[in-house]
Amino acid sequence: MALNDNRQQMQLQQYVDLFLRNKWLITLPFILITLGSFIFALAIPNIYQASTTILVVPQKVPENYVRSTVPAAVADRLQTLNQQIMSRTRLQQVIERYGLYREVSKKMAPEEIIELMRQKIDVSVNQRTRTGVNSFTLTFQNPDPRIAMQVANGLASLYIEENLKLRERQARETSNFLDRELGKLEKQLSEKEHLLSAFKQKYMGELPDQQDANLRMLDRLEVQYQTSSSALAAAKDRQIQLQQQLNQLSTSSDTVVVEGRVMTVDPDTARLEAMKAQLSALRNRYTDAHPDVISLVAKTKKLEKELAAKEQAEIGNDGAQAAAQRPHSPASVEINSQIAAAKREINQLQHELKRLRAEIDVVNAKVENAPKREAELVALTRDYGNLHQNYQNLLDRKIEAQLAENLEMQQQGEQFKVLDPALLPVKPFKPDRRKILLAGMVLGLGIGVGLALLLDFLGKSYRYVPEIEEDLGVPVLVTIPKILTGKELKWRKIKNVGGILVVFMVMLAAGGLGYMYLKLTFSLPGWFQQTFFHL
Repeated sequence: MALNDNRQQMQLQQYVDLFLRNKWLITLPFILITLGSFIFALAIPNIYQASTTILVVPQKVPENYVRSTVPAAVADRLQTLNQQIMSRTRLQQVIERYGLYREVSKKMAPEEIIELMRQKIDVSVNQRTRTGVNSFTLTFQNPDPRIAMQVANGLASLYIEENLKLRERQARETSNFLDRELGKLEKQLSEKEHLLSAFKQKYMGELPDQQDANLRMLDRLEVQYQTSSSALAAAKDRQIQLQQQLNQLSTSSDTVVVEGRVMTVDPDTARLEAMKAQLSALRNRYTDAHPDVISLVAKTKKLEKELAAKEQAEIGNDGAQAAAQRPHSPASVEINSQIAAAKREINQLQHELKRLRAEIDVVNAKVENAPKREAELVALTRDYGNLHQNYQNLLDRKIEAQLAENLEMQQQGEQFKVLDPALLPVKPFKPDRRKILLAGMVLGLGIGVGLALLLDFLGKSYRYVPEIEEDLGVPVLVTIPKILTGKELKWRKIKNVGGILVVFMVMLAAGGLGYMYLKLTFSLPGWFQQTFFHL
C-alpha cells in the first residue's frame, strides 16, 4: 500500500517537474492560440437570423359540401413550393429586389451566389398531426439584421402567393382534364347510341321485345294458311266434279241435266268442251311439254278444225238458218263458266298460299334469329350502359371539380397565413464566440502539453533514479544535484523576467490588434452590446 502511494506521488512529481521544466513551451502556445481564437471570434462578422411562422389554415367551406381537388398532403405541396421558390430565377429576383451579396458579386459566379442564398434559407415543419402539417417556420440568415427580417417576410409572402397559384392551377388543370375526358366519353356514348339505333333499325322485327308479336302473327298466318288450304282443296274438288259433268256431255248426244235443268247439246261440241276441260286439268298438273298435254292439244286443235269445216259447209249449203236454229250447248257453256271460276279461285288461293308461306317463312326466320339478336343487343346495351354509367360518374366529378375550382378562385380553400411575422433580430445567431474561445483554449493547452511530452520523450538524459536502475540494472548509491553558479542563477532570473515581458507584450499586441479591428469594423457601444452580452 505504501509502495503504491510512493509511486503515485513520484508520478505526480514527475508531471509537476515536466511542467516546470517546459512551462514556457506549454504557456506560450496556450496564450498565443487563445489570443488568436479570441481575435478570430471578434473578427467573424455577426450573422442574424429572422424567422417567420406560417400557419396552414383549412378551407372555409366544410368538405362535406365542397371537396377540394388539390392534394391534401401539405408536406408534398410544401416540397413543390420549395423547388419553385428555390429556383435560380426566383432567388435572383429576390437578390435583386433586396440588393443582397453586392460585396461578393464581383468575386463569385451567379450560380455560387444563388447556392449561397439557398444555404441561408431554411424551411422546417413545426408540428404534424393526423391531418398533416399545421405550421412551418421559414428562416433567413444575413449579416444585416434588417435585411434578414425583410427577406424572411418577403419569402413568407412569396410562399403564400405561390401556394394560392399552385392550388388554383391544380384545381383548373383537374377541371380541364375532366372536361377533356367528358368530351371523349360523350363522343363514345354518341357512337354507341348510333350503333344501337342502327342495330334496331336493321333487325326490326327480330328484337326480343317483338318476340310475342311475332308469335301471335305466326299463329294468325298459320290459321290463314290452313283456311286457304282447305278452300283450295274444296275448289279443286268442285273443279273435278264440274269436269266429270263436262265429260258426261261427251257421252250424251242430245240432252244433259245441269243443275236440275235439261239441255240439248251437239255431241261434237260437247266432246270438244270435254277435251278442253281435260286439257285444263292436265295443265294444272303438268307443264306444256308433257306428252299427255301435247297429245290432247293436238286432238283438240284437230276437232276444232273439223267443227269449223263443218260449220263452213253448212253455211255454204245455205244451212245458215239451220245452224242458227241449232241450239248451242248451254250446259257446256255453264259448266265451262263454272270451271273457269273454279280455276280463278284456285289460282287466287294458290297465290294466297304462296304469299302466306312467304310471310310464315319470314316470321319464322325472325323468331329463329331472335336469340342471336338478343345476345347481340345485350352486348350493345351492356357497353352502352357501362359508358353511360362512366359518363354520369365523370359528370358528377366534373361538377365537383368545377365547385372546387370556384372555391380556389375565390380563395376559400386551404391557405397559408403568417402566424408570427419576422421581427428585427437583436442578438446575432452566430458565431458562438464562447465555443470558439473555449476551443482555442483547449487547442492551445493541448499543443503546449503535446510539445512538452514530445520534447521529454526525445530527450536522452536521465532525470530520475528509477530510470537509471531500470535501464542499467544496477542500484544507484548516490545522486548529485545540479549546482548553479551565481552567474547562472542571475541569467535564469533574467530569462524568467524576459519571458514574462514577452508574454505581456504578446498579449498587449493581440489586444491592440483586436481593438483596432473592432474600432474599424464596429461602433464600440454596439459591439459591446452585441459581443460581450452575447458571450
